Amino acid sequence: MTIPFWTQLQHSQVRNLAWCILSPALIKDTHSDIHIVNVQLNAEIRDWLLELDNNPESLINWIDALSSPRLGHKFEHYWRFYWASIGDQDDQRFNIQINTDERTIGELDALLYYQNTRIEHIELAVKFYLGYTDINTNLTLWMGPNTNDRLDLKTQQMQNKQLALLERDQSGIPDEWNYKRVEKKLILKGRLFYPLMSTRKQHGTQTPKPLIASNTHLQAWWLRGTEADNLMDGEYWCLLNRSEWFAPLILPAETERVISRDEIINAIQNHFQSASHPIIAIKLAIITDSKNVNHPTFHEETERILLVHNQWPNAHDKPRPIT
Repeated sequence: MTIPFWTQLQHSQVRNLAWCILSPALIKDTHSDIHIVNVQLNAEIRDWLLELDNNPESLINWIDALSSPRLGHKFEHYWRFYWASIGDQDDQRFNIQINTDERTIGELDALLYYQNTRIEHIELAVKFYLGYTDINTNLTLWMGPNTNDRLDLKTQQMQNKQLALLERDQSGIPDEWNYKRVEKKLILKGRLFYPLMSTRKQHGTQTPKPLIASNTHLQAWWLRGTEADNLMDGEYWCLLNRSEWFAPLILPAETERVISRDEIINAIQNHFQSASHPIIAIKLAIITDSKNVNHPTFHEETERILLVHNQWPNAHDKPRPIT
């Protein structure tokens, strides 16, 4: 198994940037005219990220300038840094609203302009979906913690609506751009969380992946808060901050954030006694790397579990399957 390059990076923001750029897409190509973006690591990107890892100030300032705490906005902001730093486009525009006299009909996430050749219309999203199998129908739906957000619906919206906007209205393209064609590109990344309880009950048989999922999509586990005592065995655990939902975490050997399995179970149960928003717990291993002069011993994430409220999904907000 190939070890992802971002695991070699020490600074959390640089790891997040590398994860946003280099992690595999959630879905595979399904439309002949839409390209699913998967950036391949090359020497230029490798050297750039290693330099940033040693001198991350420009990236830190870039991310700190973003006022929105939303993960989707931060994900887009990391991509803008990538395009601004080593992209070869001649011009770029972001978050362009398409308006009629009466209303806004949509927004273009990104337009990258390559002079006298093409425009790349790119739609971006980072998503975290949980696989839920209805015991009555045996149908598996892939939903976000907010069950109105679904992998199939989000994919359809991005492909059939957002990436079709320029076919309806080209007013968002600057008049001075000279181009021969428009290319549609989709960046959809994140993780699919498989049900840990069902997998254990079925003696390791995992919920099948969605048909549209890429073969290389990132995977993790989910549980309800009341099921926290079913966490896998492990001595070292940590709860993630919301800003840490992207790249796998590393922590110093000496840190108060690392707690025991019993302590993480108590923390999860206490959380859902007064709150309903999802949290992520991670299992850690102690790593010794004699080549790492600054941090020869550290904690590194080995498992990730998304915890949702005890009634998820509520009967009243469980979506109907697409027919």
